[in-house]
Amino acid sequence: SELQAVRAEWDKAVRDEKMSPDTFDLEAANRRLAGFCHREGIPVLDLLPNFRKATDAGEVLYLPSDHHWNARGHVLAASLILEDLRTLGWLSPPHALAALPPPIPGEASAALPDAPRP
Repeated sequence: SELQAVRAEWDKAVRDEKMSPDTFDLEAANRRLAGFCHREGIPVLDLLPNFRKATDAGEVLYLPSDHHWNARGHVLAASLILEDLRTLGWLSPPHALAALPPPIPGEASAALPDAPRP
């Protein structure tokens, strides 16, 4: 969430809500989920470290009106997921994707290499 990734937002929430920053562990949920996934043999990708690094460097990854990603946030998430899928060997190399017919507009599954075509 934005409160996890953007330190200034977390600091503001702590001040506004008169909380003690020592009371909360912002990474606890991520560690718990990652631990479960590792125990069950499920690959997991935690986007938080990369989102923190980017926001610490001044990148704006969230919409100003709420805590959802903006276009830059979506691009960062997509690039990290793509890299992870390739590392896991779950995605065909780019040249294999180029040989596919163009997807039908609005059909998300058409971008997948093994997706059945209507």
